[in-house]
Amino acid sequence: PLVAAKPLKVPKINSEIAKFRKWLTNNQEERLAAGPQGKLIEVALGYYKLASASGPEAEALQDSVLGMLEDLLKIPEGKLISSKSKRTALKWCDSMRSGGGGAAT
Repeated sequence: PLVAAKPLKVPKINSEIAKFRKWLTNNQEERLAAGPQGKLIEVALGYYKLASASGPEAEALQDSVLGMLEDLLKIPEGKLISSKSKRTALKWCDSMRSGGGGAAT
């Protein structure tokens, strides 16, 4: 039998995104090794995929996720994320602004 997907808990996810954005702002001058930088972009990808899905829950997350992606782009290069990751975040940001969504990598 098909299992129905659990509905997203939008307020909880928005709260998590807000905490993540605050952490990014407070730690933007820190330097991370490649491994932790990859984990950081994976977290952003997870939120991006949620907001890029279809449905009212995804639409409710789009503003928070777009703000988070814009925060990632403001971080100095080579600190928390690499320039390659910033280019990826820029693609996601452009995709969300154009209304395309889609889980780009």
